[in-house]
Amino acid sequence: MLLLVAGMGTRLKPLTLDRPKCMVALHDRPLLNWQMEAAQQAGIDEFFLVGGYRADRLPGGVSVIINPDFETTNMVESLWCAREYLDKDVIVSYGDIVC
Repeated sequence: MLLLVAGMGTRLKPLTLDRPKCMVALHDRPLLNWQMEAAQQAGIDEFFLVGGYRADRLPGGVSVIINPDFETTNMVESLWCAREYLDKDVIVSYGDIVC
């Protein structure tokens, strides 16, 4: 599963001043955890994150691809950063969706 998590989450400030939007907590769990745990319950066990803003705050143990131009590009450019993973079956989603 490829999760796009590079955005700055400016509409959620001040919650995103020190973390990417996907790491903002909902009921004491980061949004990203909700997404990944739902995918794991469906049998998905391989995750790739396309990060940018505060990528240093993304969870360890997960492959992270960096969009170095996250401040001036959009989700399509983040997806393009992970193009090597798009030649096989893959689910692409946003990391801030609660499942």
